[in-house]
Amino acid sequence: MSEKDANQNFENQIATVSRFSNFCGTWMEAHKDRLHALNSAGDLDSKAETESIQAAVFKACDPGIGVDKLMAPLRQVRNERMFVIAWRDLLGLADLQETLGALSALADACIETALLGAEQELAARYGYVRNSDGEIQRLITIGMGKLGGRELNFSSDIDLIFAYQRNGESDGGKSIEAQEFYKRQIQQIVRLLNENTEDGFVYRVDTRLRPFGDAGAMAASLGAMEGYYQNHGREWERYAWVKARPVAGDIDGGLKLIKLLRPFVYRRYLDFSAFESIREMKAMIDKQVEQRGVEHNIKIGRGGIREVEFIAQAFQLIRGGHEPELQDNRLLPVLAKLEQENHLPAHAVRDLNQAYKFLRRLENRLQMWADQQTHTLPDDQSSQDSVVQWQALAEAMDYDEIQELKTATEEHRERVHQQFQQVFSVPQVDDEDGQQVQELRTAWLDEEPSEQGAKLLSALEFEDAEAAWKALLELRGSGQFRSLGDRGRRRLGELIPLLIHVTATTENPDTALQRVLSVLEGIIGRTTYVALLVENPTALSRFISLCAASPWISGQI
Repeated sequence: MSEKDANQNFENQIATVSRFSNFCGTWMEAHKDRLHALNSAGDLDSKAETESIQAAVFKACDPGIGVDKLMAPLRQVRNERMFVIAWRDLLGLADLQETLGALSALADACIETALLGAEQELAARYGYVRNSDGEIQRLITIGMGKLGGRELNFSSDIDLIFAYQRNGESDGGKSIEAQEFYKRQIQQIVRLLNENTEDGFVYRVDTRLRPFGDAGAMAASLGAMEGYYQNHGREWERYAWVKARPVAGDIDGGLKLIKLLRPFVYRRYLDFSAFESIREMKAMIDKQVEQRGVEHNIKIGRGGIREVEFIAQAFQLIRGGHEPELQDNRLLPVLAKLEQENHLPAHAVRDLNQAYKFLRRLENRLQMWADQQTHTLPDDQSSQDSVVQWQALAEAMDYDEIQELKTATEEHRERVHQQFQQVFSVPQVDDEDGQQVQELRTAWLDEEPSEQGAKLLSALEFEDAEAAWKALLELRGSGQFRSLGDRGRRRLGELIPLLIHVTATTENPDTALQRVLSVLEGIIGRTTYVALLVENPTALSRFISLCAASPWISGQI
């Protein structure tokens, strides 16, 4: 290509990127010399590698100059690197994996720079916190969510959890406790990344995923972290830690922490309770979507990115303890492994894979428009600004018409939602039996037991329906049942009507129910077993058929 043609091509690229991204257009207008320098150096044509991105950040920023002076260069290099990433993405020079990996590598480098700057400023006053070997004990920084999976989107906030190896105090003339040292360091890190200056900000930082949330310490020792998750860890926290990754500071300490928490995240047994937990989280998200009126949100709306993530992570939480290959914080490799192990059919994985890539590309292009954290498609084509953005989105996604992009988006979202429904529905009974199961559940949960339960059992051809119903009520009135928490009672309320319904299909329902209840009395406090029977139709049917077949087998169970 001649120099004239090369210059013309470059000008055409500038025009294209400006049309697709106001953020990029503004940056190029303000930094014309840097734009041409980047082009001459080949940065715009070269694949964004982790090493080159981090080298650019570390070259531009000297952590030793102090937190206040570090603000400007950190923001300037962030904006420049974000421009380069957007340039390559919008021109089709980078695939999705390169873009997400480059965005994550940039975040890692910026966090490490902020960590070093805060560490050195504090050390000048208080000295360093050291381990028993006299080595500097650096802050452990865990990236959660998409940052943890190296799947960060263009204008994303970052979720961070901080920890340190052990308690102690700094070694300066004016020493302070380790926890206080790290608290101050974290406050400076957040300020360095989060504060909005004339150069903008680096990242919005969220630290609320830490133990006890806002009420908890900013950082805790490894021992305290392990104790918290063993004693207080909640289901949603298991979900969060699936994608955890050390991103800065003490990387080895971060890997040690993740290993310590692995038994909390990945149970040694098949943990079907994950289905209910994710259903609850999704219900909360759906309620927020409805309240905010953001049905066009491609992240949390129907068939959005979050549904793909929930599908993959449900299988990870259920089977990850038995199948270590599922202990992966990257989504697409997990989907591939689910297909390999026949946990999901090939056509489902294909649809989810294609939809995820499409939606993540669309998400980035939405955010590249103005470097804003948005996941909602423009919803008003009547305004000129909306039409311009829709047209830019369509062209950036390789569609000639806006309607073509809308149609493709809806098709992908519908396929995702269909797979989500198949994974998270409770397909224990056919639709025509649903009313019957609901009536049984209502009768079981009724605070004032009536004859309705016996009538329902009689309709299901139990020979002595009154005795069978009495046995069920005795279970509900037992001390074991009363000692259950709300979740355990709710789970049992889901199981009992399903159990009755399947037992009614055996040759002798009365005998089968008697044996089944004797087993249930032994596992009533083990919500994991109850969840298995609720969520797994095959397990429930096999369990009841074995009890019906032999009193010896039910006794062994």
